[in-house]
Amino acid sequence: MFMNGRHLTYIVSLIAICAITMMVSCESDKSKIEKCQEIVNTFVSNLSIENNDVLFKVYPNFPKIKRYWKIKDMKIVNSSIDAEKTVTIVGKSSLLEQNILLVLKKVKGEYVIVSSKGLASYFNSNLYTYCQKIGCFTGDIDDVKVSEICNQKKDDFDLLTMEIKENIEHNFYLAGKTLKLQDGGIGNLYL
Repeated sequence: MFMNGRHLTYIVSLIAICAITMMVSCESDKSKIEKCQEIVNTFVSNLSIENNDVLFKVYPNFPKIKRYWKIKDMKIVNSSIDAEKTVTIVGKSSLLEQNILLVLKKVKGEYVIVSSKGLASYFNSNLYTYCQKIGCFTGDIDDVKVSEICNQKKDDFDLLTMEIKENIEHNFYLAGKTLKLQDGGIGNLYL
């Protein structure tokens, strides 16, 4: 079967439309990272004012983080994308000593934050240290998991702290109102 001019024009037009569509729909890795950086910046700018509508939209699991740092600024220090098109962004806030890690994936055609580490204010707390020492954290944990475990162990930690406080109060007493160094110890303090 031979093609006439109309069929050939139609096929060429169809190929051109397909090629243009493919070029427009294929985002480069760089543009994906830039888009994710914008999402992270939007998240951070809404964090300090607690704009939950935006926070929950760009980070659907954020409501599971019960205590978090209300950072006002974050400088992105590193961004990367892996073979599965997962974008990892590392940022630094003037409020915190540690870096903040945010992981973004495409969900229903849009990039959203799926995981974070460093936003939960439990990090570097006595409760966090307690949970670490009793073996609650295994493997790589994120803010949601830290928040969940710390919330579960908070009552146990408070009870233990109260028991230690009461033990100290009941087993130590001052015989006088003055404390001074005497005989290698503090005077008037007895066990």
